[in-house]
Amino acid sequence: MKLPVSYHQQRMWFIDHFERDYLYEGGPVYHNIPLCFTVHENVSIPILQNAFKQLVNRHAILRTKIVRKGDQIFQVITEPDDATIFKLFKEISDVKEHQEELRKVSFDFENELLLKGFYEQKENQTTVLFVMHHTLVDRYSLRILKEDFLSYVNAPEDTLGFTMQYKDFSEWQQAIDPYETELQVAYWRKQLSDIQVLYLPEDVKRVPVHIYETATRVFSYDKDTLQSFAALEGTTVHMASLAAYKKALAKFSELSDIVIGTLMNMRNNLTETTVGPIENLVVLRSVIENEMTLSEACTVVKNTWETAEKNKGIPFDKLVVEINPQKDMSRTALFDVLYLYDDYNVVVEGENLPGHHKNQGLGKYDLNLLVQEKEDTYEFILTYNDLYFESDTIASFLQILEDILNTATQHQDAGALRGIAVF
Repeated sequence: MKLPVSYHQQRMWFIDHFERDYLYEGGPVYHNIPLCFTVHENVSIPILQNAFKQLVNRHAILRTKIVRKGDQIFQVITEPDDATIFKLFKEISDVKEHQEELRKVSFDFENELLLKGFYEQKENQTTVLFVMHHTLVDRYSLRILKEDFLSYVNAPEDTLGFTMQYKDFSEWQQAIDPYETELQVAYWRKQLSDIQVLYLPEDVKRVPVHIYETATRVFSYDKDTLQSFAALEGTTVHMASLAAYKKALAKFSELSDIVIGTLMNMRNNLTETTVGPIENLVVLRSVIENEMTLSEACTVVKNTWETAEKNKGIPFDKLVVEINPQKDMSRTALFDVLYLYDDYNVVVEGENLPGHHKNQGLGKYDLNLLVQEKEDTYEFILTYNDLYFESDTIASFLQILEDILNTATQHQDAGALRGIAVF
């Protein structure tokens, strides 16, 4: 049965179709999202295979191909008992060492499923790696998949409750009356009417058609210090880190009109357990003046976030059509910089696995910052385009970001000390 695709799936298919064997031999891999976790016991292979089978049966999106018929594309869902599905879950050695290599597999949209699974049994533990195209999943989906898989491992005979399928979400999205989003479209037209490119100091000249090679740098920031700053300012770590990021971008670019993107969750009670790309890209545009303190920037970005959140209902891909920005094949649509805060706690283990913290699979942005809470720190994980930025340049940018946090928290500490009465 041919089913309508969502706006997100439509964009993923178009990117793959355009770039396959033109920009990337065999197709682009920068939309591949890894999920790697460890089961701290040596699980039998039949139980692992059964858990994978149950997982793929439960979430039809994992059995979905995107096919073209004439000038239209559709979702086609493979039957649960298709023998090819179970060949996708393979035992290999050295999963951890080969994770980056396995992540870079190229998927064939029309002729295969966009999912591969691997497992390794070693030293009384089992490591599992799923590699999925962004067409199938978003960040929130990773937590659902991990929890469901572990449920099937721990209780193979149990049946999990009802879950709405992504195909139903796609059908609902395509059936929305344009009148319902008319006010939101009007808001974004006004908000983005004179949108400017956020020019960053690149080390290599940008090519006419955007290409991408991922690299990552990370720094950690003391958890108590950042939480104390946020609490005293009456804000959250989420907003404080976003404000610091925007201030760093303003200093790095020497611009004040800072346009970036983020992903906002669109799930509700019906789709809470649905696997699929339901998160929506949303534009965050703020004016950040150089003389602003971090406290003042927090107020600005909070207002930006709250207004954007009220108008997040229009799918990003539909918004791009409505706004119709000037075409520039050397850049992504509307923004080249992304900010993410890990609200989902997908990774709960302290394992040193590359895919756990590389913030991968969400697109070819110049800079993509993920702020993730750990036991004693917040990790600032910056994924960037290695073709345009040298490692030293990115290190300098992250130092700007860290200095902004240090200046703000130290100034706040000094102010707090001055306010203490001595008897």
